[in-house]
Amino acid sequence: MRFFDVKSGKILIDDQDNLMVIDFGCLKEIPEDFYGPYFELAQKENLQNPEYFERQLYALEILKPEDSPKEKEFFRSIFHEMLSLFTKPFHGETFDFSNQEFFDQIGELGQKYANDSALKEMNGNRGSKHFIYINRTFFGLYNLMFDLKAKDVVINNFKKYTQGVPAQQAVLV
Repeated sequence: MRFFDVKSGKILIDDQDNLMVIDFGCLKEIPEDFYGPYFELAQKENLQNPEYFERQLYALEILKPEDSPKEKEFFRSIFHEMLSLFTKPFHGETFDFSNQEFFDQIGELGQKYANDSALKEMNGNRGSKHFIYINRTFFGLYNLMFDLKAKDVVINNFKKYTQGVPAQQAVLV
């Protein structure tokens, strides 16, 4: 299970600093055939590899075999820009979620595509149904971290607890 629609009113922290979900409508199971390709694109080197990036877009149902070359380039560009920004926190050992510039970039990107007439003309409903949930999770989490002015947040902290655990069992979120 993964936690989605992260808001401070949907979680509690107990006396032992454990996070507790209090709105179970925010839980969703993400299948491995989505989870793997999505989080592989969180790695900067995979975002920078055009052939690999395009294969993962097909795996995530963002690109479709029937797309014209114009549609392929259009959606590849949009999703590259979006994933490059949304996965930026995963590209280093720590991240400063209090950074106003990062938060503003997310807002600007949302406005850019909300007002994009070309996107409205094309079939903009792209991607696995899980794609929107993962991105909403990150948006909610990033908002929460920004509100907390969280600086120097250790990224991939889970790795110290998964030493020797098979990759498919080690979770990123």
